Amino acid sequence: MKLRFPKIWSKKNNKLPVDLTPYIGYTTLMNETTITPSVLPTNPIALASALTGKTLVYNARKSTVTSNKLRVFKVEKVDDVFESSSSGQQCVTLWAKDIDQGGCLVPRTLHVVGIESVS
Repeated sequence: MKLRFPKIWSKKNNKLPVDLTPYIGYTTLMNETTITPSVLPTNPIALASALTGKTLVYNARKSTVTSNKLRVFKVEKVDDVFESSSSGQQCVTLWAKDIDQGGCLVPRTLHVVGIESVS
């Protein structure tokens, strides 16, 4: 990943911000080592172990928290992997730190097909 700085910053001035992380989007940072949803295992035990301790980007279609509908979670623990009775899709119930809401630990139920990337 190559960063490009505005022309007002030069090697002579060298007045770069200390931390450039806030200027880089979550999805840009996660492109380096990501697991795509097609690579996620379908076995419930393997899926739970693949998600535990990882940071995931989730496409929340009905999200009111972010405008781009992408949510970022740091998974602490996976409680259950099940198949939804209404949609027939595989779902995961987990405890995660919600990065978009200040990093508080919250329970979430997510559809596996909505997981954009895992790192």
